[in-house]
Amino acid sequence: MALTKEDLQAIREMMQEENADIRADIQNLNKGMKKLNETVAKIEVSHGQKLSALYDAHVDTMRNATTIKELDAKVENHSHRIFALEQAANK
Repeated sequence: MALTKEDLQAIREMMQEENADIRADIQNLNKGMKKLNETVAKIEVSHGQKLSALYDAHVDTMRNATTIKELDAKVENHSHRIFALEQAANK
């Protein structure tokens, strides 16, 4: 059974409609991907800022720890000096 000109025309129109639907789906996917990429970029910026703040806090903590160790060493040094002076005074 051969296809008539009308059959071919109907098939052509149906394929054009399907192509239009596919193009619309692709456009919707592209819009969705654009929105997703924008959301990911916002998240990356937000997390980048949080990570940067966390790193800065860590660096500050390490500086404070170093300062505390230095002060602790000075206190210990002064304690030894005071003890030595007390020993000398008691003689």
